[in-house]
Amino acid sequence: HISLLAQAWGRALVEPRPLKPATEDTNHTNPPPKKMRDVYVKIHNATETAHSDQTGCFPATSSRGNQYVKVLVEVDGNFIDAESMKNRSDGSMIEAFKEVYNYLQSKQLHPKLHVLDNKCSKAVKKYIRSQDTDIQLVEPHNHRVDTAETAVKAIKYHIIAGLATVDVNCPLQLWDAFLPQMQDTLNLLRTSR
Repeated sequence: HISLLAQAWGRALVEPRPLKPATEDTNHTNPPPKKMRDVYVKIHNATETAHSDQTGCFPATSSRGNQYVKVLVEVDGNFIDAESMKNRSDGSMIEAFKEVYNYLQSKQLHPKLHVLDNKCSKAVKKYIRSQDTDIQLVEPHNHRVDTAETAVKAIKYHIIAGLATVDVNCPLQLWDAFLPQMQDTLNLLRTSR
């Protein structure tokens, strides 16, 4: 069942996407683009930043009804937190964010800036702002900016590898019960900043 899991859930991780061919103006016939807008930058301390995203639907619903994993990266400690979620509803996502922020506060960490995917709901934004945290949305199709994207890949690979080591008779529906230990082992393998 692990090979099916790796095929279904990890497919997006291993399939290369075709690159767009670069168009080059060798004759220099096109004028340079005109300046359209001024850009204003607000600088945040990188040590007070958190990035978050969620995985796609897990191939097997857990015995507790969870199907997704909320992933948060705390930049200063290079720490990845993974919380299981039942679905992508506002209530489920806010509950996962409460768990994450309670954990961060127990460690005396308080991010001043939270970088989110651009598909974030108003309710989630409202909750994050209630924690005295600014929000920055990643622009569409620019996933390199969001550190959580690489963390999502890392936690997916780590979950697949961890589930490959359990007994063959262990039900796959217990994946969310293993999540805290998988999170800890993943963070032990990472270096802090």
